[in-house]
Amino acid sequence: MSNPFRDLDWPDWFHKLQSDKASWMTDAITDEWITAKCRVASNIAVTECPNLPDRYRRGTIDAETVANVVTDMVARVAMYSKIRSESNGTYTVGDQNPLANQSGFDPSPNLYLKKTERNLLSGGDDSGPIGTIGLGLSRMWGG
Repeated sequence: MSNPFRDLDWPDWFHKLQSDKASWMTDAITDEWITAKCRVASNIAVTECPNLPDRYRRGTIDAETVANVVTDMVARVAMYSKIRSESNGTYTVGDQNPLANQSGFDPSPNLYLKKTERNLLSGGDDSGPIGTIGLGLSRMWGG
């Protein structure tokens, strides 16, 4: 599956969309790190939302929305790297610098899509492998 987001200017999007969280991230984050993590995160997004490239090509989702989700995924990892530390080969679990997390925005060592992000990227199609049963009420409710 092709990924139309692979070659976006990820450092530019990251700095535009995540600048409000800059103080929560380590200074060691480089443009190369951002590009590498965003490429992997965009691959995860395309894998978990197979209709995403088609939605992008049809214009039902824009690059800014995709970039916001992808950079959020990367920002969670960047913030995690600031509050966790390793010294002399010993992993320290405690917070170095306790931070009040933004509501619903918990740092993580892993790139992942939250359910709300997945729904946004897939256009609200959250039907799993089993699918959903339509009740036929959409006409009645104006849908």
